[in-house]
Amino acid sequence: MCVRMNLLMKKYMMLNSLKSRIVILVLCFGAVCQWAAGQSFPEKEGERVYYDFSMRRSDMELSGICILLCSGDTVKASIVNNFGATLIDYSYDTKKSKIKLHYVFEKLNKWYIRRLLKRNLKKIMLAMRSGESSYKDVRHKLSYTFILNHDIEK
Repeated sequence: MCVRMNLLMKKYMMLNSLKSRIVILVLCFGAVCQWAAGQSFPEKEGERVYYDFSMRRSDMELSGICILLCSGDTVKASIVNNFGATLIDYSYDTKKSKIKLHYVFEKLNKWYIRRLLKRNLKKIMLAMRSGESSYKDVRHKLSYTFILNHDIEK
């Protein structure tokens, strides 16, 4: 996205006509607004954000919906699979940047998996706050993807 913006700005500097400059600026502004609207993190009290979630590894995949709810200084989150079963419930303290796991699906409820989830969820929440929608844990060969979902009724 940034590379495309830089190319557009270089082309903008080379154009002489005012009309061309205005068209380029409007296009750049539209691209930035579209990119910013596609990334969201709940900041206001009671605000909810819905994501399509997937966690992949070479031998398994978990997918579903992630619901984030802002409640004071914490963001409460729940990851639910496509059948409605809860996979993970956690909260993220935005001031302390800490994750607290409240519930983990029984097949994932092992101390070493909980520790890994806690570490990765913290990095994911930090990435989501900065506008990123995916995270890769190279060491454990896990990839997490969060895609903003506007289709869910609120």
